Amino acid sequence: MKSYIFILFCVLLFDSPIMAQVENSSENLALENETNLTSSSCTIPEFDGRWRGSSNANQWIPGFYPQFEVENGSIALTFDDGPMSRNRTANVLDILAELDVQATFFVVGRKITHRNYTLIQRMVNEGHRLANHSYHHDTSMYLIDNRSDPYGYMLAEFAINQAIVDIALLAESSEDFETLQDELLQNNAPRISEGRIARAWPEISERHQAILERRTASPHNSPFPMVYARSPGGSPFYGDWGPESYVVFAQVFRDLHLLNVMWTESAHDSSSDQTYAWRHDVDRITYEMHSAANEGAILLLHDRIDAQGLREGIERIINDPMTNIVTLDSIVFGEMQCSPDEISRYLQSL
Repeated sequence: MKSYIFILFCVLLFDSPIMAQVENSSENLALENETNLTSSSCTIPEFDGRWRGSSNANQWIPGFYPQFEVENGSIALTFDDGPMSRNRTANVLDILAELDVQATFFVVGRKITHRNYTLIQRMVNEGHRLANHSYHHDTSMYLIDNRSDPYGYMLAEFAINQAIVDIALLAESSEDFETLQDELLQNNAPRISEGRIARAWPEISERHQAILERRTASPHNSPFPMVYARSPGGSPFYGDWGPESYVVFAQVFRDLHLLNVMWTESAHDSSSDQTYAWRHDVDRITYEMHSAANEGAILLLHDRIDAQGLREGIERIINDPMTNIVTLDSIVFGEMQCSPDEISRYLQSL
């Protein structure tokens, strides 16, 4: 909670565009829609081998995995892979705003452009949480044998994603975003090749800090530090991959102070082995969402979900007295007894 008040103060002090239309945005944050989620310390569960492929505590990353059990009747909505074109992300935000629901958006940096960067600002302004889904969304990231520097590659993927989110929140106009992006990535804008990302990160990091210092008066004052992270495609946490992948992911997430958050249920709105009609079937989506809520879930959705299916799914959950939509923050707090800001400080101490 304190971190949001501090961020709000800094934004007003330095006249950031994030607050141009949302002077009361802190009141909309998920943390203030429920209990006062503050605590003096975090309780991170010890490694217990509950997630697939793990047999060694050294491979463990603090976080939430497919085996995690959410209280029956409670569901947190998480959206992956955005922002997306053709008004898909905007439609999702419109529905959430209309129905007064907060969600978590696991965003992909290379998809953030001068045309849609305001969607990132809108997510924050409307009380949603941003989370890290890497820069390229490389679903083969876990295949570390194919890379000369797997640690450097993974670290750069998540670190550059944070940098892109920062400039999206700091940009005052489309032209300003392009200027900041060009400064950050230089000749690689709007995207940097996957082959060069690890080598490029040290210099990008320096330019990122210079931008933050110029715009916020501190090289470490991110407008919205992303605490939650999710690997592209869920690998290696879904599937039977070698232990080496777990070790590298664990080191990257610890070094970047990220909390790993998988999903426990999915609406299957992006299943590549199903037809378009099946993925966009309104009745199926509504049923999947309501069933997941009955069981209790961290639900995987995508910005490309059928808008009518999303609306009816949310309405069915809201109208059922036995189910309710909660924030991911509240689920995390219920398990760890600390806020995202406190989790970040805890992870820095590991």
